[in-house]
Amino acid sequence: MSDRIQSPAQSGATITGPFISESLNDGAENRYKAVGTRAQCEVQRQIWRALRASRLELEPNGDGQWQLNASFAGLPSDEGGAEAEVPTNLHELETRAETGDYKSSRILMLEAKPRRIATRAFEFYKKDGYADGSDYIRQQDAATTDAWRLIDPQGRAELDIARQLVREGVSDQAVIQGAKDLFNRLLDGGGELIYKFSSVYRRTITAASSSQVRAAYTGVGKIWTSDEVESFEGIPTSEWFGLPSTYWLKLPPRVTAAAGGKTDIEYTYQGGFFLASAFFYEAYGSATLLDAPAP
Repeated sequence: MSDRIQSPAQSGATITGPFISESLNDGAENRYKAVGTRAQCEVQRQIWRALRASRLELEPNGDGQWQLNASFAGLPSDEGGAEAEVPTNLHELETRAETGDYKSSRILMLEAKPRRIATRAFEFYKKDGYADGSDYIRQQDAATTDAWRLIDPQGRAELDIARQLVREGVSDQAVIQGAKDLFNRLLDGGGELIYKFSSVYRRTITAASSSQVRAAYTGVGKIWTSDEVESFEGIPTSEWFGLPSTYWLKLPPRVTAAAGGKTDIEYTYQGGFFLASAFFYEAYGSATLLDAPAP
């Protein structure tokens, strides 16, 4: 950078530098000093401002002249700055385990009607039968008596599950029994709370100067596939890691910047979406959303 800074010397001020400092936390910085009259230093200040100085300080020199100090992020170009201070990328993948309602189970969400009928029966049973000791259903059923329903509401629920499956065209007794077993597992406990896993992927870009990077809002708030995230963010899957097979919701970027200085831009994707509805989200690219209208 020093060749670009020193060349426009029309200000008439005497320029010295660069004075170079480097830090692991803050990167490299090079500083210049211009000495002359106040008018000369003010002209030089405009020149350095146009070259995107990160800091400019103008003060009397103590001997009748003025002194202008300027700082630039990174190394001077004749010191290899263009190669040494390119933006760097940090890729992070974090997995979290947390408990949730059984209805959020990936297996259950992907299952067909038998299990869904069993879980609906369980929710109805809790509300209208088991929880308060009343009948499983309130509507009179000619095939049973009130006494039978009050004594054995669980048996009534299993019968209702079987009837619903038959109406749906399910005749396989193993499938029907499996739906009943799910109902009883939920009823007996050990199934309502499950562990579920969600992943968070972050890419942080660190640049020596804000002039090197700009935050992008491409696809924010939309559902991405793992392949789309890996390709867009340049994840080195052959060297480090690949993303788990799930859908990802892209969050707005987070930016940390010092005026004219070191800048961090963080892109975050929230994973754990095995199913997502078009009623609530848009697809960035090839993600298949539930409830999406036919093309």
